[in-house]
Amino acid sequence: MIQTPPVEGERKAECPNCGGPIAWRLGASAAQVCPFCSFTVVRTDRDLSVIGKVADLVPTAAPITVGDHGKIGETGFQVAGRLQLDHGKGPWDEWYVGLDGGRWAWLARAQGHWYLTFPVQTSGLPTWEQMAPGNSGKLTGGGDHEWTAVERGESQMVSAEGELPYPTRPGEQGRYVDLQAAGGGFATIDYGDGTEAPHFYVGQQYEADQITWTEAAMGPRPTEKVAVDKLRCPTCGGPVPIMVPDKTERAACPACNSLLDFSQGALSFLSQLNQQPLTPYIPLGTRGTLLGEEVMCIGFMERATIVEGVTYAWREYLLHADGGYRWILEDSGNFTVVQAANPADVRVDGSGTQYGGKTYRLYSTAFVFVRYVVGEFYWQVNVGDRSDATDYIAPPFVLSEERTAKEVNWSAGKYLPGEEIWKAFSLPGSPPSPTDVAPGQPNPVSLKFPMVFSAVAIALLAAVFFLTQRPVPTEVLFDGPLTMPAIAEQSMVTRGNATATTIATTGAIVSSSGPTVNVSYSPTFTVPEDAATLRVAITSNMGNGWIGIACALVNEGTGTTTEFLLEQDLFHGAGPDVYAAGNSAAVEVGNLTPGQYSLRMDPRWARKASTAGTAPPTANIRVSTYDAAGNANQSCCCVAGFMLILPLPFAFVRRRLFEGRRWRNSNIG
Repeated sequence: MIQTPPVEGERKAECPNCGGPIAWRLGASAAQVCPFCSFTVVRTDRDLSVIGKVADLVPTAAPITVGDHGKIGETGFQVAGRLQLDHGKGPWDEWYVGLDGGRWAWLARAQGHWYLTFPVQTSGLPTWEQMAPGNSGKLTGGGDHEWTAVERGESQMVSAEGELPYPTRPGEQGRYVDLQAAGGGFATIDYGDGTEAPHFYVGQQYEADQITWTEAAMGPRPTEKVAVDKLRCPTCGGPVPIMVPDKTERAACPACNSLLDFSQGALSFLSQLNQQPLTPYIPLGTRGTLLGEEVMCIGFMERATIVEGVTYAWREYLLHADGGYRWILEDSGNFTVVQAANPADVRVDGSGTQYGGKTYRLYSTAFVFVRYVVGEFYWQVNVGDRSDATDYIAPPFVLSEERTAKEVNWSAGKYLPGEEIWKAFSLPGSPPSPTDVAPGQPNPVSLKFPMVFSAVAIALLAAVFFLTQRPVPTEVLFDGPLTMPAIAEQSMVTRGNATATTIATTGAIVSSSGPTVNVSYSPTFTVPEDAATLRVAITSNMGNGWIGIACALVNEGTGTTTEFLLEQDLFHGAGPDVYAAGNSAAVEVGNLTPGQYSLRMDPRWARKASTAGTAPPTANIRVSTYDAAGNANQSCCCVAGFMLILPLPFAFVRRRLFEGRRWRNSNIG
């Protein structure tokens, strides 16, 4: 830091020009403007001298004045001087203050915030040309902060009053760059006219309630003297109430569309706006409570962009609150509440951006322009103002950058339903129905509930399924060997990809020589009341061959028969005839009447030609009860599971369709 002498108490002297009494309150002061003749008096080690007369201060409805005392936290300060500059946007006030302990700083106010910066001894600063808005990096003397250039411009000294830390002359030209860092860090590089090394001032941004005023030097402030409700348009005489006189720079008359300047505390005509009248949803002057904050609508504008020859317009409402300015953006019936974001808190990475712990996706880039204004604004707005805008989204949040040749601004917003806006301002009627999907509009189709529901449903159904898969106690009604014919079938036909014996359509096996032979019966067994379905299974040592059994369950009481075919295929080798079904097979026979039954069996077998003539296979037949209900339950579980997970893909499709509507308005490929 630059070492400055402490405040040594008031030192009195006479103005070298007019002889009027002047006093030096801060030891760091090198000059002051004589309150009697307005000449700048410079203090040296030997004497006092004058370097020129300053113009009268431009009235700006300044919130503080020379001689005021205040506190930042527990640190007291006094306002010793005021420097008035013109940055090309009207007068700009900065106050020279001395703090407890002897340090001095510059204090300024913009957009509802205070900025306190201290001189820092440094070297090797980038040139003014290198500090384009948006550039960022570390600076010598700026600590560990990553500084982002937010405004680059030129200034001219207009006037001054009180003490100053260095001599200044009216009309002096200079260049400057304003920077911001994460956590509210603020800095200014004053390049002057380029004849000297730049000066670096580093400090902090403070909210309005972080600075308290303990002693006023001159009673009521100019803001308290302005009859804001009686101001009239200098063109048509219509009322133009100014709600925030200490911050407003421009206003637009709602009656005659005159653009008016208010930077000097009074309305003056600038230009006639050629614009068609629009009716805002939120009338100017309307107060409300939005997101827990008291706000007032003070300005309304319409902005637009042109894409492939088509003009897209939206409306913006400027709100004033104690904590600064807010915006409400209305586009196609969708509303987004926006406020300024510190550019130093934003990290752009390719097509994504990091801010506030969220990752935003690039949505659109376009040049935008103002085409309608009414009400009051804290900057010098005009119809036709243009900037390059880039939007990023992380619904329901949006992040936007606006860039001109002189400055870059970031803003962060959140989508709000129109009903909440209407409720906040107690507006009559109902909000407009959205006609399109907004960039930051939340997707109304959530996958969370369908996913949880499907997961729980599938888990329950899986439990039911596996419970039905449990070993069901079965009763073996018959289990015994099957007597096979000694000679294999000689007549072979091709069946699909396998070789098999000719089988009659009735289900009985017919030999090539004629009638059915080798019929055998099982012992009589009882089909119980709760077993209307039986399972008849065969196991054998057949290899590379086929077994077919014409079976019939014979009801001993009624004489009725239930015929069926039990086959076992087991072929192996190479070529198109190869087919394998395993060394066991089974058939379920249902709709049986409980009672006494026997199983009639007429077996046939055959082998592949290369193995013909070998001994007959051995086989075993088992008849047992069968849990048909369990099998049906498993099928029902599968169907039910499919039906229960249907909401998930349906929700997924609906969600994708909504996102498609959102991104069709994006110009990012």
